[in-house]
Amino acid sequence: METKNRKTWQNTSRILNDWNQLGKLPPNDIKIEEGLISTLINYPTSIFQIINNFKPEHFYNQRCQLLAQTILHCVEHGIPIDLISICHEARVLDLQDLIGVNASPEYEISRIVSTYSSQAMLEYYHKILFQLFLKRQFIILGNEMQTMGYDITTDIFDIIDETIEKINKYGEFFINEDKQHMESVSGNTIDAIVSQQTDPISLHKTDIIKVDALIQFRADEIILMGGKSGSGKTKFIILLMSQLLKSNPDVSLCWYAMEDPPDKITRAFISQATHLSDSQLLGNDYVIDPEIISMIVDLKKNLFDTWDIEFVNRPSRITHIKRHFEQFVKHRPGRLCLLIIDNIMLIEDNFDNDAQTKIDDKIAGEVKKISILTHQPIILVHHFTDAQLEKSNLSSAYRPRESNLKGSTRYRDISTQIILWNNPAQYPDLIEQYKDSPWLDAMFIADVTKNRNNKTGIIRFFGNLATNNFYTI
Repeated sequence: METKNRKTWQNTSRILNDWNQLGKLPPNDIKIEEGLISTLINYPTSIFQIINNFKPEHFYNQRCQLLAQTILHCVEHGIPIDLISICHEARVLDLQDLIGVNASPEYEISRIVSTYSSQAMLEYYHKILFQLFLKRQFIILGNEMQTMGYDITTDIFDIIDETIEKINKYGEFFINEDKQHMESVSGNTIDAIVSQQTDPISLHKTDIIKVDALIQFRADEIILMGGKSGSGKTKFIILLMSQLLKSNPDVSLCWYAMEDPPDKITRAFISQATHLSDSQLLGNDYVIDPEIISMIVDLKKNLFDTWDIEFVNRPSRITHIKRHFEQFVKHRPGRLCLLIIDNIMLIEDNFDNDAQTKIDDKIAGEVKKISILTHQPIILVHHFTDAQLEKSNLSSAYRPRESNLKGSTRYRDISTQIILWNNPAQYPDLIEQYKDSPWLDAMFIADVTKNRNNKTGIIRFFGNLATNNFYTI
């Protein structure tokens, strides 16, 4: 009966044993592989120089794969690494007949150990080994892409996302962002403190006094905007973005408009300036005054053409959003680049058979990565659960709570700011109870419940949702 270790080796080497199907000898260097194995056996402590990126599947040669597996077994179990222990543990792992001739691994291991040994060349050997491994993986990946390309049922974006995901997976081996010395950490921290006071990128404001007191648009912010469906969340964001763009010419928006199409968002910007509803702008039983038409034309020339907004109007995977926004930021150095995802529940996922909570956790984790990699602000638009509509909330005027947000709590955890948007006019029983207050059906409330600076509070607006006009009280 095959042992677990023999099966493990067979699984890791299965793809490499099929190279003959490709018709060419894959990139490899047996002398480099044996040189690395020899060095690790002759200088046992050297394994810790490369342990974070040392795997049997990185080797092409079968014997070297098995010896690498045996060396890792010794490290994991605290067994000293030398010629005798490696030979013994190869037998323990039931790999002796695969390493040696006539089930005797001693001869082959002795040959490798006595032929090559250079501790000074360890990192060089390891670097070449890994580069050759990546080349083999890219050849396999190219063949997989070709197979998917011939499949007419495969979506092109699935091919792109899967390919980028695999490339990024291998690229992560070269990233050492988790290793930071105190010298660089302290320098970066002090620079950040100074930049909060002097760097214009950290001081972008909407020029709405009550908004700027509680809501910050600056590097590394993740702003979670929650509200009931149809409450006007997107229109509130349009108000904020309009003010932000007017007041700050160095702001760029990457807007994933997965709920409202870009033309509807643009009409909302026009509504703010003209005080016409979306229906009126569409000409539904309404004739627009020629002067207003002239104003709209001027808006394009004097305002919209100067704004840097890029819309994506289709449900997208978080990997696509991450890749796209990284490129968006890269091409706009020195600008505040703001990512808007409206809404996060429309993000497509490829986490097969996972529960929704797990999917939310993974998407939230990727959003956090986007923030860390780009150091730019992100706005996540989210919906409330049906619990917010329960009659028991009438006594509190249906004031929303963070617990009303749908899905996993992970979205709340990664957010540096949380804004709960409330439109009292959506609750007829509330309007009836306070019918002597006619202003209630024209009130909108932004409840800032979380802020990095612990500045929380309520911002009240009077407004007209149809014309997208809001005024702070």
